[in-house]
Amino acid sequence: MVHAHLMLGDMEGMVCGGHLMAGTRVFSLEVFIQELTGEPKVRKIEKTTQLPLWANPLGSK
Repeated sequence: MVHAHLMLGDMEGMVCGGHLMAGTRVFSLEVFIQELTGEPKVRKIEKTTQLPLWANPLGSK
């Protein structure tokens, strides 16, 4: 599952951004990848949004 955001800027310094949607053409890309360490990460379906979000290991909201 990829949930990607992007920011696009022009020569005048104007920027717009949002979710990267299927079919979007991007000619340049910077990627930041970070290793997740510690306890294994688990996704669970969140009741309100029905999105598969990272579960809170402490169980608090």
